[in-house]
Amino acid sequence: MRRPPPAPLIADSGPVVLLAEDDDELRLLLARKLRRAGYAVIEAATGVELIELIVEHAMTPLTLGKRSASLVISDVRMPGWSGLEVLSVLRRAEVTLPIILMTAFGDAATHASARSLGASAIYDKPVDLDVLVAAARTLIAA
Repeated sequence: MRRPPPAPLIADSGPVVLLAEDDDELRLLLARKLRRAGYAVIEAATGVELIELIVEHAMTPLTLGKRSASLVISDVRMPGWSGLEVLSVLRRAEVTLPIILMTAFGDAATHASARSLGASAIYDKPVDLDVLVAAARTLIAA
């Protein structure tokens, strides 16, 4: 069951970023940094929650009265669906939403899979938060 998002720290009206990370502390840190950079962040702890959010905010925003998502940032290894599985499903459905993946297991095969599936970027953990925010700005502006 999806938990309601926590109250935003600063931004709640900027571009919508869907953030999926199963490590609660890291997800909180990432969300805080993104909110301070001006993004409205909606959080998920699993790949299944991420898919639910994508359906709500990316694929059918007008019918649900939601703002359309501008970007997805996801961990690769999470309970339920992995970030790579979510990316694969989205690309097969021809959803072109930019997706940034993060992984603690940054081997060449994971990076190659992410690129072949159409990831906009993939970063190894620990992620430099300033680099992540800069990538988000670039992808959302494109």
